[in-house]
Amino acid sequence: MRQKTKMDPLKKFIYLLRLNSGQGHLTSYAAELTFYILLAVIPLLLVFTNVLALLPTNPQEVALTLKNILPSEVAQVVIPIVVSYLNHTSTGAFSLGLVFSLWPASQVFNTLQRVFHRIYKIERSKNFMFQRLFAYLFTWLIVMVALITSFIFMFGEYLITQLNQYLLINLNIVITLIQQGWFLASLVLFICLVLLYTYLPNNHRRWVDSIPGAVLAMIGFTLISRLFDIYINHFNPSASSNTALGVGIVILMWLYFNGIVLLAGAYVNVLVFDFKHISSDELLYRVKQQKNLQVHSIDFDPQWQYRPYLTGKLKPCSKKEF
Repeated sequence: MRQKTKMDPLKKFIYLLRLNSGQGHLTSYAAELTFYILLAVIPLLLVFTNVLALLPTNPQEVALTLKNILPSEVAQVVIPIVVSYLNHTSTGAFSLGLVFSLWPASQVFNTLQRVFHRIYKIERSKNFMFQRLFAYLFTWLIVMVALITSFIFMFGEYLITQLNQYLLINLNIVITLIQQGWFLASLVLFICLVLLYTYLPNNHRRWVDSIPGAVLAMIGFTLISRLFDIYINHFNPSASSNTALGVGIVILMWLYFNGIVLLAGAYVNVLVFDFKHISSDELLYRVKQQKNLQVHSIDFDPQWQYRPYLTGKLKPCSKKEF
């Protein structure tokens, strides 16, 4: 009976990096994602402000929240647009404006789904309308999460106080957590990231498998925002000038680096999943097979590198094919 090969964890991780090397073009994927985000930035702002207009929000409170979340240069551009729209918008036009603005905004999720499929090594559906409809519905899901979060920010403390009068359970700790806006915002961001990594790619994985990438993305987003503020305020004061060129460059770089972090989270999910579920013997076989395809086969097709290793196996090449 053949014994199973035992492999050092570090060596196994290196082999996994080698096996998934064809999926690691994060910088080019992030540039593509940034391009489509810039195309959809106005529709996304319309969606965001339409959701806020539905709630009894104070524009100054919204501006203060955005100022704490976004880097200073990005906030200088976004906040005046959002506040102006909130001061002049009408809730009667909410439904029509939201429906029309969500369609171009869903292009971001459509692009993100396509990039996730490359990283997760999944064959994408060839039905264009189904892809666009799925991206549109997923955009609606994110909007509903934002709407519920805004509702909790506005009325959560009041509702918990009323429940305290009728229930015997002490809910003061819940009120404290709601008052800490950073905690609720971090929790919502974590949930949205898990939803993105779990349901946007068509891979039918458990949501638990998306936690490593979501944690990495949250840490990365926080570090990027802090580093941008430190760089602009201390190391490069000239970049904080109100010139259109300087602001545009800062926004581009901020979106680009956040895109890299978001896609790196998906890549980490693939590595962690492979590390847990692929045996050492199977890993060695796949690495050797990939090497043979790249070196010995005359008819090697680069697309073979993107076959779904997790959902299917590459067929062994016969000697006649070499």
